[in-house]
Amino acid sequence: MCGVVVTAVLAAVPAANAAAARPATAAGVTYQVTGTIGLGAGSSPDGVAVDPVTNTIYTADNGSHSVSAISGATGKVTATITTGAGTGPEGVAVNPVTGMVYTVNYGNNSVSVISGATGKVTATIGTGVNSYPYGVAVDPVTDTVYVADYGSGSVSVISGARNKVTATIGLGAISPYGVAVDPATDTVYATDDAGSVLVISGTTGKVTATIGLGAASFPQGVAVNPVTDTVYAADNGTGSVYVISGATGKVTTIGLGSGSVPDGVAVDPVTGTVYVTDSGSGSVSVISGATNKVTATIGLGSGSVPFGVAVNPDTDTAYAAAEGGNAVLVVSASPAAGDLSIAQPGGIARDATGAAGAVVSFPLPAVTDPDDPAAPAASCVPGPGSLFAVGVTTVTCSAGAGEDVPVSVSFPVRVRPQVRVVTGVLPAGTVHVRYRGVLAAAGGLPPYGWACRVLRGRRLVACAHAGRLAAGHSLTLALHVLARARPGTQVTVTGTITPAGTDANNTARLRLRIR
Repeated sequence: MCGVVVTAVLAAVPAANAAAARPATAAGVTYQVTGTIGLGAGSSPDGVAVDPVTNTIYTADNGSHSVSAISGATGKVTATITTGAGTGPEGVAVNPVTGMVYTVNYGNNSVSVISGATGKVTATIGTGVNSYPYGVAVDPVTDTVYVADYGSGSVSVISGARNKVTATIGLGAISPYGVAVDPATDTVYATDDAGSVLVISGTTGKVTATIGLGAASFPQGVAVNPVTDTVYAADNGTGSVYVISGATGKVTTIGLGSGSVPDGVAVDPVTGTVYVTDSGSGSVSVISGATNKVTATIGLGSGSVPFGVAVNPDTDTAYAAAEGGNAVLVVSASPAAGDLSIAQPGGIARDATGAAGAVVSFPLPAVTDPDDPAAPAASCVPGPGSLFAVGVTTVTCSAGAGEDVPVSVSFPVRVRPQVRVVTGVLPAGTVHVRYRGVLAAAGGLPPYGWACRVLRGRRLVACAHAGRLAAGHSLTLALHVLARARPGTQVTVTGTITPAGTDANNTARLRLRIR
């Protein structure tokens, strides 16, 4: 029996450029409140989220039944979006890819979907009677929203494309508070008042592990660093922060001191810095992700009562929702000593242009000195225009070697391997026969998302599969001939492979020749 020969052509689209610069110094960093953004009497902000693409901060205002949109550039409220009487919004999350905002309404068991572009509520999604949704998180790779339903002891799974609950993951007698998702591993983490963190597969919707934190623990906020595969849970009961390895489930405990009542937690994936709100002491604790040590405690003022916290990794700025003060408090890094400063570039991600890697250019970071308009220039190793190998390379830039306090800063350059498609051979073509072939992808950052269709005008073959390719595995395609094809006929099926954690679209064209 003759076969159908399949070949593949792949076109890669480069990832986004480096993030915006931000200030840092070699002598260390101190943290301080650099702004207070009032939201109005009775607003009672609880949750807070950041869209780093637009530099917009969103707060879920429980008291005023609304969501406030704040410009990170100006520190001004740009819009107040009403979610409806009795909604009582608690948590809020943003999909930076689509610009959509999701706030969970504890008061009426629903999720409000808001367009970041228009500032309008575009949909309201019910989560079930007495579900009392509290926490919310978004996976931007799969465009999936996860909601922690405290009342019904479950996690609601919502399609961002369809604005519809597609699954409800029952957790038994557990009442989940917070929820976070790791887009690199497609793993969901939920905290519960029984003193544990539940690990859920985003692919299967099944609970894969339960990580116990102790009988006295009462974890609430949870956050994930997808770069290090590390989970952070703020424990309201013991005054601690739990650091959990996503790979092994090992738990490390960081105590915040007597009287601490940690609630919210956020992590900067670029610096690894962790921010924890403490409603007991009215402060924000800053933790080094490298050492698991508290490096600073920033008082937010009497009566602030902070709950939610979020961070913009492009500006190295954290935002704490102060329910007691009806405000959002801005926490920024500033130089600890000396007056010479150097701008901190964000990490750079590029696709390889060949087996050796890619040539990466970048501007030298700006160096400023308030006492000297002719500040020394920075030098970087490796320098701009160098060939960077596949993998992660640390670039170190420094200035002021002759100064009392020289400055330097480092940032990562990641070069992703080229993604290539490997296909098998399909059987001979006859009418209404289902072909089966193997599609495998290598390089890039797995797992890969795959979906395909037939080009218009060639209606001989239909692609009946869409799914994900796990690392080192392949995906079986189902192709169906709808009409008899002449020998030698060529039909082209196109699809898109999207590596996790990137916005690169890699188009694979499968040419089927019927013999």
